[in-house]
Amino acid sequence: MIFALCATLLLAACATPQPNSDTSFVQSGTPIKPPVRIEEFSLPASTGDTLGLAELRGQPTLLFFGFTHCPDVCPTTLSEFKRV
Repeated sequence: MIFALCATLLLAACATPQPNSDTSFVQSGTPIKPPVRIEEFSLPASTGDTLGLAELRGQPTLLFFGFTHCPDVCPTTLSEFKRV
């Protein structure tokens, strides 16, 4: 019986996980199916230049429109993003 238990645990540990084929994304606990495609855009950067979606392609990007002078929610949210 101990041998059967050990064999079962060994087989479970060696099993290869199936790749996740789900292409949905989750926002605030709500799946977004299918993912939303963003059209090309440009925004002013803090350097005075413009920054477009093309410059961000291929790298992880988080876009958040926060207000720097609101008293509580925006600074808290921006602080959380800093940790990311």
